[in-house]
Amino acid sequence: MATRSSTSPWIYVGCGCMALAIFAAALVIGGGYFGYSTIQGYVEDLEDPQRRNERALELLGAQQLPDGYHTLFFIPVPWVLDFVMLTDSEVANQSLEEIDQGLNDGLLDGHIFFYLRAFIAIDPSDKDHFGVTRRQLDDGRIRIEVSDQLFISRQQLGKGVFVRGRQESRWTGHRGAYFDESGQSHDGLFSVVEISCADDALRSAVWFKRTEDPEALESPEVLENPEVLENPEVLGSPADGAALERFMAYFDLCAK
Repeated sequence: MATRSSTSPWIYVGCGCMALAIFAAALVIGGGYFGYSTIQGYVEDLEDPQRRNERALELLGAQQLPDGYHTLFFIPVPWVLDFVMLTDSEVANQSLEEIDQGLNDGLLDGHIFFYLRAFIAIDPSDKDHFGVTRRQLDDGRIRIEVSDQLFISRQQLGKGVFVRGRQESRWTGHRGAYFDESGQSHDGLFSVVEISCADDALRSAVWFKRTEDPEALESPEVLENPEVLENPEVLGSPADGAALERFMAYFDLCAK
């Protein structure tokens, strides 16, 4: 039996961004633009589950989080980046200290959603904008990087576009794996979303759910006609466009 890590791999997504956030904050906090009088104020918000949720609502332009979801992590650095990570795992409804002490063992048993907005001017003709890059591998799989997080798509299950007000979301749904900082893979279903608003910020998101039995998704119905999504593990999952559109409707990502 594999030894379970005391820290979920998704924590390292946040930790990597935390280092970037602290660096960026050091550049702007002197002018009072970070939104906190001290880094300590940010840390105090980060430690409290309720305050994490309140700050995430602001960054996501949301009135409420999707049912059952909690905020695991957030970073607000004006004119640099916003980052939010949500999960419906109950272990996230704890202080970060408690999570780091091992209560996060079940984190990947739930859904994970992360959103990044980076304030970088982009050329719309650049296929790699929005912080999402794709490269087809020799074996036909697709390597997808979203904000330096690595995913491998074994099968694209769907794609599309949905528009909500000023917000246009282009998505692809996949069966594949997420690779954590240690290189360990986690099989699952996921969607990659590239969000356009009327500004130059880069907006991207991933919604991921680990699957215990990825081979179950290889039914003839899905392989021959993936857009039908007849497999029950795909229906309602992050790889299902209808479920994704319902989930994203909670957020007005162009509001700020």
